[in-house]
Amino acid sequence: MLRWNRNLERISGYSAEEIGGMGPLDLIAPEDAAAVSRAIAQVFEQGESRVEARFLTRDATQIPCLFTGTRLDLDGHLAVAGMGTDISQRKAVEDAYRASKERMSQALRAANAGAWEWNIRTNRAVWSDENYLVLGLEPGQVASKYENWLRMIHPEDRDAAEQLVAEAVEHRTDLDISFRVVWPDGSVHWINDRGKLVYDESGEPLGMYGIQLDITDRKLAEMAVAEGERSYREIFNGTKDAIFIHDPDTGAIEDVNQGMLDMFGCSREEALGHTADDFSLGSAPYDKQAAFEKVRSALGEGPQTFEWMSRRTNGELFWSEVVLKSARIGGRPRVLAVVRDVSARREAEQQLRISLQEKEILLREVHHRVKNNLQVISSLLDLQAGTARNPEVLEVLRDSRQRVMTMASIHERLYGSGGLSALVLNGYLEELAQAIVQAHRPDGTIAVRVDIPAISLSANAAVPLGLIVNELVSNCMKHAFGRDQRGRVRIVVRPADEDRLTLLVEDDGRGLPGDFDIGRVGSLGLTILKVLVKQLGGTLEVQRGAGASFRIAFADRP
Repeated sequence: MLRWNRNLERISGYSAEEIGGMGPLDLIAPEDAAAVSRAIAQVFEQGESRVEARFLTRDATQIPCLFTGTRLDLDGHLAVAGMGTDISQRKAVEDAYRASKERMSQALRAANAGAWEWNIRTNRAVWSDENYLVLGLEPGQVASKYENWLRMIHPEDRDAAEQLVAEAVEHRTDLDISFRVVWPDGSVHWINDRGKLVYDESGEPLGMYGIQLDITDRKLAEMAVAEGERSYREIFNGTKDAIFIHDPDTGAIEDVNQGMLDMFGCSREEALGHTADDFSLGSAPYDKQAAFEKVRSALGEGPQTFEWMSRRTNGELFWSEVVLKSARIGGRPRVLAVVRDVSARREAEQQLRISLQEKEILLREVHHRVKNNLQVISSLLDLQAGTARNPEVLEVLRDSRQRVMTMASIHERLYGSGGLSALVLNGYLEELAQAIVQAHRPDGTIAVRVDIPAISLSANAAVPLGLIVNELVSNCMKHAFGRDQRGRVRIVVRPADEDRLTLLVEDDGRGLPGDFDIGRVGSLGLTILKVLVKQLGGTLEVQRGAGASFRIAFADRP
């Protein structure tokens, strides 16, 4: 370098002697040296040049500068006069602007939005890269013109969009419109366009700037919600049950369905804002206080189902079944009440109760008359036995009388019990066995042990089972014990499985003969026993040992 001013020494930190031995590129950051070298060559070729580069100081500080060069003729020698201007502040502003623009670009992309400017007078527009993307275009794919924007709008929305823009300009209002655009690939997207007017010094509209947002996802969600609302309303109004939606704090009715309007005979206006008390009997236990207690139970304990005396708007009372439950409707806690008119059902139930009472009275009368008739037959057999001289005939008559009395006792118990279709076994069989033993051995030498849980048996099974016990206990008294011998008869009933029972009748008497075969025995009593077991659909098992044991398994078939 041939000449320089003192500012170069001050800024660079080098002395005059040091600068005298340096070339221009020694004061340039290595990364910018090639650009400065080309600029110097351009000066020699064209007479002048400008270049931005970083000035390098003695302490390695880099200062952004704008260098200008001019070609000189010094005594016949070509030279370059250069001047550097510090542009640090401008660079900082530019960097901040670029960073801000980048942040804006990132924000727009994140929001699926694009920025735009439109000069109304020249009809020229400026679109950000993101604005192109919102329209389904590559940046710069088409000219950023108002007409191109209109072409992108769905044909069905284009005229309305253009009209709204014109109205915003005419009435000097902000622009806020939504419409569909058709992308080049044929897909349809929803756009929300918002803009603000810019005015000149005279207050006339000069232009507009704004953003476009892709709201396709939001629109689809809104349409799904709207479709869900339509479906909800179809279901809500499609049921014949009345549906109320209540405010949980005040009890006020906020919504009702068509079923409620039909059931209570009112309009929607007559229902909304009222409470359940306005559609109830209005006095305890079907009043406002009782209704609030039901609501509190539904909120605190879960769904509540109960019957309620309701009232139509014409004053007619009717029975209803109410289901109360808490629900979130529209994001808010609410109480949902579903009301069903059960007047017809209750009337049918009442008629059924009356019918059942009539049938129960008739059935009791039947059991009573059967018992009386059986007692008459028993008395006749008893009279006939009193005239019999043949011991075998006398025994047959007495056995027949005992069987008749067994059946009569069943009808007597059914007549006197709370139910007419089933009989509790334990008390009945114990009483029956005690009566048979007492008839044969009144001296008390034979004890009866009964082990039967509180099992109920249908009347259809109780009669044959009682006769079976009668036959087995009677046989014990006739054949198991000697005249003065003491002994024991044991009767046990146990569940065998889910629908079968086992009856065990055993004694500790002399036992069965060695050649005893139940299949070949032809006595009347054992023949009747086998017939009765078959009638019950059961099985008979005989066991020998210290006494005799008969085990019968059967099903209770109502």
